[in-house]
Amino acid sequence: FVSQKKNLKSDLRKCTAFVKKVKSGGSWSMVSSSSSSLISGGGGGTGTTKECAFVKDIKTLNLSRYVEEIASAILEPSKQMKMNDLKSVVQLCMEMHERYEEIASAILEP
Repeated sequence: FVSQKKNLKSDLRKCTAFVKKVKSGGSWSMVSSSSSSLISGGGGGTGTTKECAFVKDIKTLNLSRYVEEIASAILEPSKQMKMNDLKSVVQLCMEMHERYEEIASAILEP
């Protein structure tokens, strides 16, 4: 990932919009995708998976300056998260940890 970091967008407007989306929790829904992911839609070999709407942004934006802010937004107690949102939140955490290892310590040590 470190070698690919130069290719990621560091656009302030897009990065802050992403952080606001995470804070609002409005896009926790899962969308169908053909990319591989650990969280599958249960299709059993169809090749399609369901992924959080945030994943595309995580893969294209350089969010290294916003890791702690994203972690605190995930942990924010005022969120009205539903059980259906859990897969999306876990996938968000997994994708962020894949690229930014420091998010684990930010989540585990609030």
